[in-house]
Amino acid sequence: MHSASLTMYARRSMSVLPPTSRIAEPSQLSSAIADLFQAHGDRMLNAAHRVTGSLEDAEDVLQSVFVRLVQHPDNLSAVNGQDAGAYLHRAAVNAALDLLRARARRPAETVADLPGPAGAPIDASLLDNELADRLRAGLAGLHPRAAEMVALRYLEELSNQEVAARTGSSESTVAVTLYRARQTLRERMSPKEGRS
Repeated sequence: MHSASLTMYARRSMSVLPPTSRIAEPSQLSSAIADLFQAHGDRMLNAAHRVTGSLEDAEDVLQSVFVRLVQHPDNLSAVNGQDAGAYLHRAAVNAALDLLRARARRPAETVADLPGPAGAPIDASLLDNELADRLRAGLAGLHPRAAEMVALRYLEELSNQEVAARTGSSESTVAVTLYRARQTLRERMSPKEGRS
């Protein structure tokens, strides 16, 4: 979603939004949302794309984060200031993880469902996609806090110290959580004996 269309959506939605103490006028809210989108939208989109693996899903995630800000303008005060980028980045990662969790509750396509002639060799890119899908399904099955830390550390490539700062945890908590999450993912993603 481009900033112009987001601004138009924000303006259309202003009639149902209560004014906040920090932003009294709808035009100020619209401008504040558009400024946040302009400043942080690309980074948020990239973060959501790394978590979901789909640009279309990442765009949906980005839109949902900003729509929530428009619908709940009192949350805007939490976003303003020097931590706005970190707050919005984390919101995008969490919204992307929520999307993965919602998908995990629906039946998934199997390799047998993929198009192609029967008995034809499977393209390596399909196997890579299957592995990525299994990883995303594994992430969706983790505790939300652990999934967020895994996404920040391994998909967003933040250091343990940066993950700790973003999540309000200690570095040792991050290290232990990541260790346990890797173990869980390894168990869930390893091929099972006797499985067809």
